[in-house]
Amino acid sequence: MIVFPLSMNIALISAEDPGHPLIAINLSLADIFIGMLLLLWALKLFKGRTPIKLSPLPVLIFVGIGLFSFVNAYSISEWAKEAVQMVEYFILFYMAFINNLSTVSLSAFKNTLLLSSSINLIIASVQYMIPDSDAYLIRGLFENHNILGTFLCIVIPIIYIELIYSIRIVRKIWMALLLILSIIVLTSGSAILSALAGLCVVSWRSEKKIFVRFLVIVVITATLYPFVLPSKNVKAVKEFSSGYEQGSISKNYYRRLSLLGDLGEMTLLSKEMSGNYLRIKTRSFFTVKLLESVKGEAYTDMETGKHIKNQYLEMQASLNMLSEHSLTGVGAGNFQKLISNYYKGFPKINTAEPNQHNSYLIIGSTLGILGLAAFFWLIFFHIQMSFSGTTNVSRDTGYMSLAITGSLTSCLVNCFFSWIFHSGICVVFVSMLAFACMIKNINKN
Repeated sequence: MIVFPLSMNIALISAEDPGHPLIAINLSLADIFIGMLLLLWALKLFKGRTPIKLSPLPVLIFVGIGLFSFVNAYSISEWAKEAVQMVEYFILFYMAFINNLSTVSLSAFKNTLLLSSSINLIIASVQYMIPDSDAYLIRGLFENHNILGTFLCIVIPIIYIELIYSIRIVRKIWMALLLILSIIVLTSGSAILSALAGLCVVSWRSEKKIFVRFLVIVVITATLYPFVLPSKNVKAVKEFSSGYEQGSISKNYYRRLSLLGDLGEMTLLSKEMSGNYLRIKTRSFFTVKLLESVKGEAYTDMETGKHIKNQYLEMQASLNMLSEHSLTGVGAGNFQKLISNYYKGFPKINTAEPNQHNSYLIIGSTLGILGLAAFFWLIFFHIQMSFSGTTNVSRDTGYMSLAITGSLTSCLVNCFFSWIFHSGICVVFVSMLAFACMIKNINKN
């Protein structure tokens, strides 16, 4: 499920009106595999009548608050989409994971995650090396570089721990290459910061000499970074470090429209069915330049002066929404439909790249203070669970607990800048939570 995070659009299209599909859904391979996994697990339960372990209490409460948020939901259909995803990942997938611990190999899961990282980094490296490639499109198998960055900030602590504690030379070389490629292809400043936070926790918890070496390497890398890596990397870090819009406001606005548009597609299936036709498409992974199909003169009168980045203005708008719907929020999945009503004091110029959001404020404004508190409980519950297993890093479970602690710390930081519940990332995030639970059970036994 985590090796190929492909997303597909499945549409039944009328030949008379191709522009408006009769039915259209976006489905990831993770969703398909989870469905197959749940079917096999259901058959196993029916045959063996084994007792079922539920997801931990913080997870159940968080999902329960998300389901209850329908009472204030502006759009029930948008709430339903989000509710289905929460139940699918946090309840069904999590339960399937922890109820089959005896058949889940620690090393197999870890190697699968490392294989996924290798595939994504190789593809991202090819995208990176194409001349004049746009930094946004250096994304591996994901939709954009922000989602790739979120994925990498989760797996980099695991790669780092494997590099330190693995006793096999070939494996150490493999991990070193993955870390080098990660440094090169990461063009998301928030992901770089988040990964560093996770690695800092991992190094601090390991040994004093490892922590000192980590600090020295960070200083050397930061010093050489602007001189060794191309301008696209340096530009990404500079843009992230500034709270103001960089470049032309008008161009940034139309660039976002291009990002939301067609970046190139591959047709996987096209078949005629009773006068209509079924079409399955996915995005092309080697589109290297943004289409310039959308142009105009909007916001050219605002070219002079400094303007706060749209993602920070959205945070202010989210706080406005949260202040008016403090207890239960506006309903899961209803953020995008309503956020434009809460921009006050600043002009709304939507120049932010897709997936540049503050997860905490989205959760708070849609699920209320109760939902946000439940989410913090959920994260810290699993961090504490993994951290408690790091007392003996000489064991496989010990250093994997350390790696998961770093991964969840990275998530904790990255949630300030990206949406963690994107379908391509949510399965990896929940896997880390379930993995922490898995290791705790192994240590008990």
